[in-house]
Amino acid sequence: MAATDLVEHAARRALDALSAHLDDVRPLLKAHTFKKLQGNPAPPATHELYLWSDGSAWRLFGHYDDEGCFVADSIVPDPPQ
Repeated sequence: MAATDLVEHAARRALDALSAHLDDVRPLLKAHTFKKLQGNPAPPATHELYLWSDGSAWRLFGHYDDEGCFVADSIVPDPPQ
């Protein structure tokens, strides 16, 4: 599997896990940390979601729209390259 395919697969799994968490279906795994951003480091994003938890984790940045739905804005490596 190519690196971009791995990131896409991880992003889908993380978003599925986040969706289930936000819908109170199941708790979010520790590997998918979801937290409010401090300051304004990645506008319009207000929150970040770790796609997996290891030394080369990627993060998804997003925000809540006016209707309360979470919108994914971008996926970046951590640390950014």
